[in-house]
Amino acid sequence: MKLILLTLVLSFLCILLNAQPQLNHPSFIAKGTYYGLSKPLRDLPVMTKADYDEMAKKAKENGELNEGLNVRSYPFADIALPKGDDPVWQKKFGKSYASKAPIVNF
Repeated sequence: MKLILLTLVLSFLCILLNAQPQLNHPSFIAKGTYYGLSKPLRDLPVMTKADYDEMAKKAKENGELNEGLNVRSYPFADIALPKGDDPVWQKKFGKSYASKAPIVNF
């Protein structure tokens, strides 16, 4: 009897619950523009060391590099808790790279 009553109460509550009381419709619908197919990556020319150095030089001249991000600062490290060494505190960037597996599979 208790199981039947519990099932009925939960079923009634599930009927009353609404995730979104009103429908949300898009305010703007845009249509994409087709610019044609690009070349496959294997057909593009390989970037040489000189090309890379030239791009790095231009980026440095135009201020496109974030030089301030090379050194991490922790301004509140002296008052932060826990005191002392924290084994899970990340003090530097990791050296491992992202997974080579596909993130999204369609």
